[in-house]
Amino acid sequence: MNLFEIILHEYPLASCGSFAGHRLASSIRKEFPKEIHGLIDHDERYLVRGSAGRSAWAHCPWLAVMDRRVTESPRRGFYPVYLFKKDLSGFYLSLNLAVANIMARYRKKSRSVLKSQANIFRDAIGEIPPEFPLTSIELLGETDTAKNYEAGTVIAKYYGAGDVPDMQIMQEDLLLILEIYDYLITNENQVVE
Repeated sequence: MNLFEIILHEYPLASCGSFAGHRLASSIRKEFPKEIHGLIDHDERYLVRGSAGRSAWAHCPWLAVMDRRVTESPRRGFYPVYLFKKDLSGFYLSLNLAVANIMARYRKKSRSVLKSQANIFRDAIGEIPPEFPLTSIELLGETDTAKNYEAGTVIAKYYGAGDVPDMQIMQEDLLLILEIYDYLITNENQVVE
């Protein structure tokens, strides 16, 4: 099983138990980001982070790839991120706006700010790449964070739990979304923080 299948398979049972010191939570924070960094040849321009939650299991675990020119924190900027649905029926590779700082700054208006900013980035991309056809995602999480990640989606691709591709295809998809990310960094960089 690859790291994505491990999360899809093990997270439902793990999240019913204790969070502190759990092996899967540790893997999502430490080992899996290293594996993803390996897919991009450990390019030091990128920082890879993962989270299964802070003091309790997250509704929607994630793994983010951040370009240091934009951000070194998942709280601000924008970046490609693997976002897992709450029911673990699948996950997305999404180019997303960070939500934490926007939520803190705009509070009840966060979602409208995120949607507006995502539209600006989509316009900057121009034609939506066929490999990333989605401009909205559905995480099924009830938290404001999950709903704001949905609102802050620029483009995305969905992988169903029963149809996770091999790591070579996952690598190709990641490299393509990183090209789009680089284009936006180089030519637009209009993110609201």
